[in-house]
Amino acid sequence: MEAALVLVQEVVLVQEGGGSTGTGGGSGGGSEGSVTKSTLSSPVGTATISSLFMSTRTCAKCSSTHGGTDYAVPKGTNVLSTASGTVVRSYYSTTYGNTVIVNHGSNQHGSGNVYTLYAHGESRLVAQGQQVDINEVLIKSGNTGLNTTGPHLHYEVIVTTKTPFEPGFFWKFIN
Repeated sequence: MEAALVLVQEVVLVQEGGGSTGTGGGSGGGSEGSVTKSTLSSPVGTATISSLFMSTRTCAKCSSTHGGTDYAVPKGTNVLSTASGTVVRSYYSTTYGNTVIVNHGSNQHGSGNVYTLYAHGESRLVAQGQQVDINEVLIKSGNTGLNTTGPHLHYEVIVTTKTPFEPGFFWKFIN
């Protein structure tokens, strides 16, 4: 029997003008923003991870180093937001297929915003500009885009000062 692995990442978000962002508690106050420690939940619950972040891959049509975490889940599985935020992109990418990117706000060091990316979806269920809560369904998992080897969710956590519309947003160029 194959063991399932749940990947959980802790991030620290800053909410400008008070309030809280993400999944952690915390209350606002003050104009400098409040710091909230948040743990990102799993986007698909308990699932087998088929490719880890920064792992070496041998797939001929894939990059040699993996820029995200792949969860092996059946086509049509609900993919959930791992923290609350704003959908900044909901689009079809040649490489990633149906993709949703959520902005969760500033990180504690002020070195950029924390984004999560969900790719290779069968369908997108949210629109750009939409506010989402933790565990809200964003996409249905699928097998879309050029760089896919079967049904799965490709998930990334990105911290950057760039926006998803600027070159350099991704650690390697993806359209």
